Amino acid sequence: RRDHPSEFASGNIRARALAIDDGSGGRVVLISVELLAVPRALTELVAARIMKALGLDRGQILINASGTHNAPFVRELQPDLAPAGAEEQRRIAEYSAWLSHSLVELASASFSNMQSARIGVAFGHASFAVNASLRTAMNAAIPTGPTGPVDTAVPVLRVSSTTGRTLAVVFGYRSEERRVGKE
Repeated sequence: RRDHPSEFASGNIRARALAIDDGSGGRVVLISVELLAVPRALTELVAARIMKALGLDRGQILINASGTHNAPFVRELQPDLAPAGAEEQRRIAEYSAWLSHSLVELASASFSNMQSARIGVAFGHASFAVNASLRTAMNAAIPTGPTGPVDTAVPVLRVSSTTGRTLAVVFGYRSEERRVGKE
């Protein structure tokens, strides 16, 4: 278990935004950020600011986290794991404020590149999916446990121009165990 703040970053933490216009006034912005999760308070703050800045409804804004465990701590994400020290709390609050501001700016910038588009949806298959509770020969550190179901479906969103040229491909996959009942 980690007992002190991170001392360095081995790479950049990225956020991406995609603004889509369906050509008849329907607009949406998708934001993805490389964090473990985005707490509801931060999501709603960012969404409210985007709604005000871009004239969108809440249903036109999607904020997604990639699920990494190697990103900065975000305020209100996991209160029971939050550092107790005042200095670290201050740094977390500053980062969280900076993050919310940056995500709103990113969404706004994506609208400057927006064009009419068509959206197609399909599902792929992740054959490498395993239940996270299973012990494997490659990683004996994974604890043994129930052999719950594994979801191998990968939703894929294809955004194409009105002429059919692919503009973006958005997909998501998260390998996780799903336990049923009490532990």
